[in-house]
Amino acid sequence: MAIYVIAAGFFFGYGAKLLSLRRDAGEIAYIYRSFWTDIAPNLIAIGLVAYGIYRTGVLTLGPFTGIGVTSGFSLIGFGFWGWTVHVVPEFRKEGLLMLDQFIPWKQVLTYQWESEESLQIDYLTQNKKLSEFTTYIPPEDQLLLERILGKKIIEYEEERKQMMLELDDE
Repeated sequence: MAIYVIAAGFFFGYGAKLLSLRRDAGEIAYIYRSFWTDIAPNLIAIGLVAYGIYRTGVLTLGPFTGIGVTSGFSLIGFGFWGWTVHVVPEFRKEGLLMLDQFIPWKQVLTYQWESEESLQIDYLTQNKKLSEFTTYIPPEDQLLLERILGKKIIEYEEERKQMMLELDDE
């Protein structure tokens, strides 16, 4: 039972952290939506929550057992976490959100098209290391995303230059 309680606490806490991170990152400017990246994960999360509620014994009005209640809560927590995490990057008002990592716009250095539908974004991590990620962007959304990225790169150009100067001094 203790392992189920720990798992439930972990997933509820992690899900709450992701919700807080999303709130701090601002409104969504762009996110790639498809059945497999948006609807299917949410359906699985809803199924896990529903099965978790059933597992606790609340729907059947008993019998309530410690193992049933705690395992139900861990399933509900896992479903909640699954509902809060997105498998595709979110381009938000304040920065990029990838799974559980937030990258402020001032840390985004460049972007380039690796192929026709593959966008590579280079950025600095919190500990000032250069990193990159590549994501799929459908052709019909490429112009919109180019406008968003171009606007954000220009908007934070001075802060980015200052960060680069500090990095050179180290």
